[in-house]
Amino acid sequence: MFLSNGQFRKICEQNSLITIVVHHQNGIFLLYFFDAVPPPLLKEEDIESIEEVEATAVARIAISPQSMPGIIKALQSNYERFYEHPQKGEVSEASDA
Repeated sequence: MFLSNGQFRKICEQNSLITIVVHHQNGIFLLYFFDAVPPPLLKEEDIESIEEVEATAVARIAISPQSMPGIIKALQSNYERFYEHPQKGEVSEASDA
C-alpha cells in the first residue's frame, strides 16, 4: 500500500504514522494496520516533493459482528478516560469487550 502526498501530509500533521483500514466481508470485520515510515526530511518544504510513501501492513485483525459492539465500547470508554485524565498517562484494560 502506498500513501499519496495528501495522505502523508495528514498523517504528519497528526503525528501518527499508523493508518487503519476497516473492511467487512464474508460476515466478519477486518481491521488492517499499516505503518508508514517517511524518509528523513531536512526541511518542511521537502514534504512537497514526496509523491508517495510506502505503508507496510503490520497487522490484520478479524472480528465477528457479535464482538464488534464490545470492542467499540471498550475503545470509546478508554478514549474518553484518556481525555479526562491525560496527564496521568493511564492505560486501561479493554475489559468491556
